[in-house]
Amino acid sequence: MKNDYTLEKDIRPAGKGSSTEDGFRRSNESSASSPQHPDVDNRQRTHPTLFGKYNQSMQTFKPFRWSSSQSHPLDNAGFFSFTTFVWMTPMMWALFRNKLDMSSLKLSSLDVAHSSGERLQRLWEEEVAKVGLEKASLIRVVLRFQRTRLIMSVTVGILAMIAAFIGPAPEKYPVLYGIGLCFALFTSEFFKSFFISTLWALNLRTAVRLKGAFSTLAFQKVISLRGHSGISTGEMISVLTNDGHKLFDAVLFGSFVLASPVLFIICVVYACYILGYSALTGVGTYLIFIPIQVGLARLINRFRWKSIQITDCRVRTMNEILNSIKLIKMKNEKKQLQKASYVQNINVSITTIIPTLATVLTFIVHTSLNLELNTPDAFTTIAVFNALRFCLGLLPLSMKAVAEAAVSIKRLEKILLIQNPEPYLNQQKDSDSAIVIKNATVSWTRPASQPDPTPSSANGVTGHKVEEVSKNGASETLPTLRNISLALPKGNLLGVCGNVGSGKTSLISSILEQMHLLQGSFTADGTFAYVSQQAWIFHGTVQENILMGEPLDQSKYDRVLDVCSLRADLNILPYGDQTEIGERGLNLSGGQKQRISVARAVYSNKDIYLLDDPLSAVDAHVGKHMFEECIKKELQGKSIILITHQLQYLEFCDNILVLEDGEVLEAGNHQALMKENGRYAQLITNYQMGESESENEEEVTNEYDTTLKDVELRARADSGLVNPAFVPDEEDDGMPAVLKSAVGDQLVVKEVATEGVVPWRVYHLYCKAAGGYFICFLTLLNIVLLIGSTAFSNWWLINQ
Repeated sequence: MKNDYTLEKDIRPAGKGSSTEDGFRRSNESSASSPQHPDVDNRQRTHPTLFGKYNQSMQTFKPFRWSSSQSHPLDNAGFFSFTTFVWMTPMMWALFRNKLDMSSLKLSSLDVAHSSGERLQRLWEEEVAKVGLEKASLIRVVLRFQRTRLIMSVTVGILAMIAAFIGPAPEKYPVLYGIGLCFALFTSEFFKSFFISTLWALNLRTAVRLKGAFSTLAFQKVISLRGHSGISTGEMISVLTNDGHKLFDAVLFGSFVLASPVLFIICVVYACYILGYSALTGVGTYLIFIPIQVGLARLINRFRWKSIQITDCRVRTMNEILNSIKLIKMKNEKKQLQKASYVQNINVSITTIIPTLATVLTFIVHTSLNLELNTPDAFTTIAVFNALRFCLGLLPLSMKAVAEAAVSIKRLEKILLIQNPEPYLNQQKDSDSAIVIKNATVSWTRPASQPDPTPSSANGVTGHKVEEVSKNGASETLPTLRNISLALPKGNLLGVCGNVGSGKTSLISSILEQMHLLQGSFTADGTFAYVSQQAWIFHGTVQENILMGEPLDQSKYDRVLDVCSLRADLNILPYGDQTEIGERGLNLSGGQKQRISVARAVYSNKDIYLLDDPLSAVDAHVGKHMFEECIKKELQGKSIILITHQLQYLEFCDNILVLEDGEVLEAGNHQALMKENGRYAQLITNYQMGESESENEEEVTNEYDTTLKDVELRARADSGLVNPAFVPDEEDDGMPAVLKSAVGDQLVVKEVATEGVVPWRVYHLYCKAAGGYFICFLTLLNIVLLIGSTAFSNWWLINQ
């Protein structure tokens, strides 16, 4: 499905509908209206029977399904095919014959992230509506999301634990009966494997759905945030990338947390039945070590949480200084991960040692009490304690996965609890002014106690009053803009100037409803196009970045390229406007990125243009051309707010606004403000003096321009920021001609699959990475000794 991009801001009257918390539904409205599967959107369907919504899932309980209307093989699978993963066999054979083709791999329509995300979003909204935003728990929502499947998973897990327990009887029987016991033992092992496979298949599908829903909900919430959230970029990236996988692991192993105690209780009762009260020695050993393992799991979780915090700090730091360094290594993060690995190894070692230790202690106590210990009783006790090893091995791993998932859910819940500023921009049609702001006071921070949205008045303009929030006599709400009033007539150009930090960018942000309105009102008539101070470029061609999903109008497109001075740049680029741009425009200069950003806004053809210092990153002659040809001519008749530090353009604006410390200091046209000889006149005078000094220096620096460009190119090449397609190779590096052509044509090259035998050099590298050949030898020797000692202990018991 084609994505629709737009620069038009969604503006609704204040007090009507919800805030941008419903951005998830709006952004998916087109696809949600036509689900690909009849059972996907269960909330819009009425089910005549109790199990109507489980109709598709109930079909899986059929032992065999020969034909089905479903397109995906997983949806066509019967019970045995689903539990044994036989449904994957035709797909694997096809991939084997035709090589791996990623386009042939797809999820079932019941498992796609879109439908699962919508359901999780709906459950979260129901939770908020039921208990309120402050008491809403995402953990309860996640449990509701997988409630039925969790019950089934725990049930199957208990059956698997019972099958794992069933073993030989401790008495002597005839040979024929022993043969029957062998078949019974085979049957119990078969059912144990079958139930575990069923549990694995059920949990895998549930984990896929929950991970997709979690990631979708997190992504939609993050992109809907309009104001300052107070959450670092690193934490958001971690939620979007790592936390979904932790939920995946928790669903896979979480059911064992409830199923493992069943096996433990059965084994304890049966061990006491076989050996009597002396079996409590081994049981006590397990009971002592289980809290230890739980404590180790918590310790691992603490180290991993510290590692996550360090990772968040690292991501935030790298975002700030990535352009200045090649690599940053956080030793603290590595240290925390090493500690977690050491504790995890101790935990695994305890799991291996405890059954043997419990068995030895039990037999010592049993014989010390002069109780009889025969071979059947000994082997049965060993089998029981070995069954407990399965429980002991899974329980700490499951608890660790569940604990990490709980942390991840809390992190997402923290983001979900962030509330966007309440909508306050009112649309008023057929007005003489494009934007009207009356006595507005806005702040980036949300007031500690903000009243419910005031009902709209008869004229559709909502009035707001400043809510004084004080603690110990000190105000906690610090307005960024105070008592702002302006009127932008339609078709006029309003220039905004002021020192750095005077509130120029905040003025545009307030118009875009990215701040919290404390007092006053905002009214607009028309759609918006916004050019930010820092150009936003996505990975795609130049043309795709300009069109932004709009249909191509060639004459309009050519005109936009001309007025934004992009013709010369397209002639330099190897493939013109079809040249691939890297992420964030890494192979473009700052001026090129800014001109593309302006061209995107101009091509969108909106009513109101908000330009945040668009000429700062371009050369002086290019900026003059863009102001005259683009802003004054191409956008003639449009309503424009231009924030600029190039004060020479302000005299050509219809009106000028001077901001100082978040307040309007002066307002009027150029001539009037110069006559007042106030702050504006001072800024112009200082700017002209600076320009005269720079002109004297320009003559000296011109002769070094070519040299500086060469130095910059080499610096960018050293930092890895040059598109290899733009720099031709002068030497033959032995690369195949086909691959070299592919690399030269585009930034992103499709990975080429190789065939043949894995070379010995790869194994050599693996051994070196593992610590060297000696460490690898010790590892293999430990495995041999482990298996050998186990076999020897069984042989020794038989011959005693």
